Parts: sequence; structure tokens; C-alpha cells
Amino acid sequence: MNGEDLIKIFLNYSKTTLASLYIKEKLIAIYGQPSGTRFTYEDFLIKFANDNNLVPEFIDKTIAIFENMVFIDDLQEVIMEYKNIAGLPISYVFTFLKNTDDNILLSIREQKHLDQVDQMTKASSQAYIDNLAKNNILSNSPFTVFYVDIDDFKQINDEFGSMIGDMILIEMVQVGKNILGGNGSIARVGGDRFLVMYEMTDDYFQVHDFLFEFKQKIQKLSSCMTRGIKLTVTIGSARFPVDGDNYELLLLKCKKALIRGKNKGRDCFIMYLEEKCGKVTLNDTIDEHVEKKIVSSSKKNNVYSLIADLSQIFSNEESLDKSLDDAIALVGNYFYIDRVSIARLDIKTGSIIKHHAWYNPKISMQYKAYCFDEIIPDWAEALGTKKYIRINDSSTLPNDHPLKSLFPNDNTTASLSFELIDKKNTFGLIRFDMTTGVRHWQDEDFQVFLLVSQLVTSYIQKNYLIETNNETLFLDYKYKINNFIKFFRDAGEYVINNSPDKYTIMEVDLKNIMKYRSIINEQEMRGLMFEFITILGKHEKEIIYGKQHDGPICIFAEGIKTDLMKNIFNSMRDSFVKFIAENSLFDIHIAGGAYVVDAKSEKLIDAITMAGTTRAFAKDETVCFYDEIKSQIYEKQEKVYRIGEAIENKEFLLYLQPKVSTKTKKLVGAEALTRWNYKGEKILGPDKFIPLFEEQGIIDKLDYHVFDRVCEYQKNLIDNGYEAVPISVNVSRYISNYSKYLEGLERIRSKYNVSPKLIEIEITEGMYYDNIASIELFMNDLHKKGYKISMDDFGAGYSNLISLAKLDFDVIKFDRSFCIDSNDEKIKIMLLKLVEIIKSFDKLTLCEGVETKENVDFLTEIGCDTIQGYYYSKPIPESEFTKKYFEKGTGK
Repeated sequence: MNGEDLIKIFLNYSKTTLASLYIKEKLIAIYGQPSGTRFTYEDFLIKFANDNNLVPEFIDKTIAIFENMVFIDDLQEVIMEYKNIAGLPISYVFTFLKNTDDNILLSIREQKHLDQVDQMTKASSQAYIDNLAKNNILSNSPFTVFYVDIDDFKQINDEFGSMIGDMILIEMVQVGKNILGGNGSIARVGGDRFLVMYEMTDDYFQVHDFLFEFKQKIQKLSSCMTRGIKLTVTIGSARFPVDGDNYELLLLKCKKALIRGKNKGRDCFIMYLEEKCGKVTLNDTIDEHVEKKIVSSSKKNNVYSLIADLSQIFSNEESLDKSLDDAIALVGNYFYIDRVSIARLDIKTGSIIKHHAWYNPKISMQYKAYCFDEIIPDWAEALGTKKYIRINDSSTLPNDHPLKSLFPNDNTTASLSFELIDKKNTFGLIRFDMTTGVRHWQDEDFQVFLLVSQLVTSYIQKNYLIETNNETLFLDYKYKINNFIKFFRDAGEYVINNSPDKYTIMEVDLKNIMKYRSIINEQEMRGLMFEFITILGKHEKEIIYGKQHDGPICIFAEGIKTDLMKNIFNSMRDSFVKFIAENSLFDIHIAGGAYVVDAKSEKLIDAITMAGTTRAFAKDETVCFYDEIKSQIYEKQEKVYRIGEAIENKEFLLYLQPKVSTKTKKLVGAEALTRWNYKGEKILGPDKFIPLFEEQGIIDKLDYHVFDRVCEYQKNLIDNGYEAVPISVNVSRYISNYSKYLEGLERIRSKYNVSPKLIEIEITEGMYYDNIASIELFMNDLHKKGYKISMDDFGAGYSNLISLAKLDFDVIKFDRSFCIDSNDEKIKIMLLKLVEIIKSFDKLTLCEGVETKENVDFLTEIGCDTIQGYYYSKPIPESEFTKKYFEKGTGK
């Protein structure tokens, strides 16, 4: 069969004509047209996108499909959804015909028949969403898929009629479409269940926020419907690719998460995590009948089911904190309480060690229960000998009531509270509160809540006894490994009883592990620790070992045991590498530090400290021995000890880097930097001492010193008749007391009588990552004093548009990364748009790291105000800066 015959068959299959191959009907043959103009597929896609008013994303997304296409049959189809320049979704069917290995024909036709198949709601079909999701998997484009189930929909139909029920379904689909825009689709897959697919990043927090918004907007439909309807939904979701690269598996995980949400009491959304929902494989079947049985306890007709479910929660092998959180959520949902909270006490000290709180998501405001250490006596007085308190209306409390002044602070209108107490100990307090109205507690309420409090007390007591017993047995209860107390005792006794001349201590720990506690599968983590214990157990006759709480594993061996420690570490490292590969936690690393001890002159506790100090110098996935880095440790300690002497001797040198106007090409400012003339022997860059000073909490001393040098320099310029320009100084992200810090700056500035207009304060990104409120106050105080403020390193790290919008910066400094590749068109477009946005806020722009004339020309063209970088000058000593820019005039 020749090429012409093949093409005719192909055209007949794709329901088009031979003329269509010449782009008459938006169709094309690639790599083998019988006649007419030939295109590469890149050229064709550009023309096709332009002809159909598609956004540029179309080209990249489609090319990714072409290049990843694996032909199972000679002819196959792929359906993809795009957006046109108006932002409206549009779908195309790509039909591929493999003529020869090097000859592929392609036709494209618009898809019009899969979407909006549900006649009543105008929702999509599941097949349509299935195709979208599978195509995204093929092109490796992240998305979230989730089931939405309307709670008690049958009850709504029975009470208000099927017409109202239909209205709710129709409105829900419309609201869903409005939220999704052109980035996703919603399908009706059952009477009151919907499947949603949304193209977005798989970042946990962004998906969390999106699902929260989706749920809240659906819930607001209640206010638009017949009075009395309380519309809530339960959502179960999974993400691609973080939760798997198989679509059927993602749907199973969605259903598993949905069941978890219904088990929690409904009216919630659950993002699939294995530790929350359990492991899911393609061989699993998710039983809907089991789901119905699980959620039956949330029906307000069987208290025994509620108690049974509470008992089930407390019998699971979950952490104490998680079990208590799940328990109060279940009780709150069941009884329609506004707030349920537990203040848990430390048995030994009587102080609150943990506060658990659940809030009804329907209430407009969320108030934390006011149960902190300083008011425990008030609660004790209020509870009295009865050990409970019942308040039907807090507004009627007598003026001398101990809680009279406390309830308004957390908006309590009615409360039923119980002391969690056994025969010997008080474990805390549990409260059942209303914040939106008065509740007159009935005897039935009192009896049930008393029973709940007794169950909670028994569970906390059980965990307390287990914890106490394991502490007595010197065992880390979480990971079933000898704890540090046992290690220290056994190693100390060995040294005393055997008097070795030398012994070796090694510490092994996981770096960054605390950052990922919330997403790490605890079962897998326990499995990793069990493997570590197995490895250590193989050397049990040679070593003593134990684990510090959430800290390193300590290992002791008599003699100089370098090879033994290396073998143990390497075995642990191999297990760890397998663990992070399976869990995709590549930012966590294992490292070890070892120290050989002279038993006659050094104490065990000091030796353990030295092993830990050595570990800090170890590279990722390696073990470091003290002898390899002892000179670095001495130098590090000496730098810390010498900071005061170095400041007094003026070893910290003031370096300045010019800031040049793009309009005038003249000097308009400078940035203050520092170098350390260490003992007069060598010049150290800031990376050699600033992280150390930050770690030791003494960075403020260096900050004040640099600020002093800048003020002194400005005063000298003015005294010599020069027109000084503003100099910016950096504020360390580790400053804890901003008011005190500003007082220190003001004392220095007043000493030299320098105008604050000549000082610009640079705020580093790490300062406002999770501390915006405090930084905002600090910036307001700086502005009141007359200082200008710049945002440093915008576009890198934590810097973002929210920070730009919320914080009142005067100057925005673009990070040097924008200038690394001056030929990157995407970076150019981004920088152009950012400058436009910032200009609209009446703020100045500065780009640092500028090294080439191309950089300068482009930044000038897009309207960036100021340039800083090696193109004009590297940071230079203050004396050289004066000669270059004041004695000889500004210029390159």
C-alpha cells in the first residue's frame, strides 16, 4: 500500500477530506504530506496556535505529548484540553497514524461531544475527566482530582422536596465551574457525588487552600436556598504526581480519603496521606457498604455508636495527640457544639503541656479556648469539689465568679466543662462550649459528656502509664530503641568498670527531619529505625547504643574503632538512601560524627558533645572523624571568642558597592558589606563568619558595628564637603527584639548626627517568612524615624507578591538570579511585568548582580531605576570608594 492510499484511509477514519491536509480545516499531515507545504511539527503548532487564538502553553504542552508518545497501536488518539486567549477552555482530539518508523501522520479536530453530558446539571461525564487526567499524566502536568459528596442529601430531598434537591445539584455544578475556570472540570458520577479534576501544582499547602476555598463556596449555597437548609460536603482528594502516576490508583486514594472524611464526622476535606488514610494499591477494593457503616455514628440517633467509635479511635495505634484531635472532632460534629477543647496537664508540674481544640467550621469566628497556665487557679476554683461546671448562659454569671472576666475573651456563651481526673492525678480539663448562642444543657447532655470525659481520662491515663513504664525501662517508646539515659548509664558504667585507655563515640542523625514531620509516614519511619536497630544489634557485643529524643543515635565502642564505626554508618546510610528514595524526601540527609576519647583526661559527656560538634562538619551521607576537622573546630571557636576583640581592633572592614542610576548613569547610593581582616593575616569573606555568628546568636554585635562604620563614613564625607549618597545596611534575620534593635541603631546614628535619609535598611527575606505582623510594626517604626527600607533578594527564596503587597517597602531589590541568563526570554518577560507591577505601587526598583552591558541595556529599557553589580564595580574598601566616586567623580 502506497502513501497516498494510507492517507486516504486515514482521512476517512478521521472524518475529514484530502483538502484538509492543507490547513483548510485546521488539519495537517506531518512528516509525509502527499503534496503542498511541509512543516516540522514545531512550525505547524505555532501556526495552529495562532490560527485558533490559543495561549502559548498549547505549544509546550503538545510538544511534550509528541515527544513522550509511545505507540501501542499504529493508530491512536489523545484528547487534550487547552485555553484560548480569552481564557475559555477548548478541547482537541489528536489522531496519530504511524505510517513508518520515521513517518507519522497527524490530524486535529475540535472535541465537542464529551463535555456537558448531564442534561440537568450540565456537568461533564466521568469519561471526559478521565481523558483529561490521563492526558495530563502523559504530559507530566500536575493536577488534583477529588470526589465531592453532599452530606445527608437524601434527608434534604425528603424534607424539602426533589425540586430543591435538583436546584442544589445545578447550583453546585455552576459554582464548581466558576471556581475551576478553564483549569479543570466537574463531572456528576452519582446522585449526589461529583468528580473534579483541577490542573494545579501538587504543593500540599496550595492544594489545601484550594480545597478549603472550594468547600466554603459550596457551603455558602445554603444562604441562597430555602431557609433552614444546612448544606455541607465531604471531599476526598489525591494529587498527581506526588500520590502516584496511575490514574486508577489516584481515584482509589480519593475514595479512601473520602471515607476517612466521613469517618471523621463529615463536613470536611481530606487530602490523601498514607499515615492518615492507610496504604492503597491497585488490588484494593474500597467497599462503599463499609463506608456507610463507618459514618452511621454521625447520625444523631445512637449515642452507643458514638461511644463505640470513640473507643475505636482510642484503640488504634495512633499518637496520643492525633487520637485526642480525632476524638473531639467526632464529638463536636455529633452534638453540633461550636468548640470542643482539651487542656492537657503535665502530671509532675501541673503546667499545660498541650492544647487540643476543634472548632465548628460553620461558625464565622474561631476563638481559642482560654485555658492557659496563668488561669488554672480560676478554673480549679470554678470546678470546686464537683470537678465539673455547667454554665447555660455566661452573661448571667455573678460578678464574683472566677470565670466572669475570662469567658468574654474567648467568646464563650455557654459551657459544660469536666476535670480529667482519676483517683490520684489530674490530667487536664475538657470543655464543650457554645460561642454563637445560649445552650441549656439537659441531663442527657451532662451524662453523655461525662462519659466522654471519662473515656478521654482513661485514654490519657493509659498513655501516661505506658510512657512512665517505658521511661523506667530506659526505652524510647516511639521507636522501641534504648533511650539516651540508658546509653549514658551503660556507657558510663562500662568506662568505670573496665577503665579503657581509649574509646570511640559516634553520633548519627538525620538532617532536616523536623521540617517533614507532618508528611512523613510514621510507619515507614519506624521501619527505618527498626533497620537501624537491626544493624546495631549485629554489633551488640562490640558497642553500646541509644537514641536521644527526636535526636541523634549515640554509639560507644572501646578502643580506637574507626573501621567499625565506618561499617556501621555505611550500613545505616544504605538503609536510609532506600527510605528517602521510596518516600521522595530528598532534602533529608544522614550524617555522622565520631570522636576518639582519651579516657584518662576526658569526661563521657564532653566526649558526646565533641562527637556532636564533629557531626555538624560532616557532609551529607558521610561520617566525619574529629581528627579530620579539629583545626576547623578550633578556628570556629576562636572566631566566636574573638568577635569583641576584632570589633575593638577594627578588623571588620567596611566595603561598599555602588548603586548607579539607569537614567543618569551616576552614583545614587551604595550597599555596605563587610570583610574580616582576620588577625591582620588574611581577608575573610562574609560566608566564613556571618553564618557562625548567626548560629551563636551574636550577629547583632556585627550589625551594630557595620552600622557604626557606615554612620562614621557618612559623617566624614559631609565634613570633607562631599555630597553623601544613601548607603544601605542589612538587618540580620535572627534579630529577636526589633524595638531594642532600633534603639541601638538610633543611639549610633545620634552619636554621629547623620540624617536617617542617608541610611537605607535592607530587610532580608527570612525575616518576614512567618513573621509578617512583627516585621510590619518594625518597618512602621523605621519609617517614623525617617529611614528608607528595601526588600532584599526579591524573587528568590521566600520573597513573594504577598509580602510585596502587605509590607510597605520603599525599594524592591531584584535577586541576582534574574541576571544569570540574559537571553532567557521567560525571565525577561517576568522581570518586565514585575517592574510594571512595582512601579504601579510607586516603589523604586533595583537589580543586583548586574555583570554585562546586555543586562544594563535591558534593565534600562524596561524602566528599572537602579543597577548594582560587577559591571560597575565589585565591593571595594571605603577609602577606594571615596577616591573613585567622590574625589574623582562618579563613573565606571
